[in-house]
Amino acid sequence: MTVLSTFHPQARQPARTESGEGKSALFVHPRYDLKASDDAYGLEVFMPGVAKDQVDLTVEQGELVIIGRRDTKLPEGWTAIYRESPAADYQLRLTLDDTIDPTKIHAELEHGVLRVTLPKAEEVRPRKITVS
Repeated sequence: MTVLSTFHPQARQPARTESGEGKSALFVHPRYDLKASDDAYGLEVFMPGVAKDQVDLTVEQGELVIIGRRDTKLPEGWTAIYRESPAADYQLRLTLDDTIDPTKIHAELEHGVLRVTLPKAEEVRPRKITVS
């Protein structure tokens, strides 16, 4: 069973998306890694240039939405000659499986890497049964 499924905006190219306020915004799909343990799934989302106060995580209708806003302004007097990364914010949308407990999701951001812990629901965790 697939735990998380993603909606990939055309490869990794910036895409215009409707924001929650009905405004059009430019987003790019961040790179991410997913791992699993008996108790949880670990999601690492790579969003260089994003500060903690510029990250929004929401769970709505079985979907985890991650938005990272970054400041792409250059210091005064500087001009961009070449830019490898697009001047866009990050957006990742993941559909959560029923095995994940959305009320216990935890996230932390350090050095541009957002680490999200997605705990498995108690009823799907492996447990040892004692034979009497």
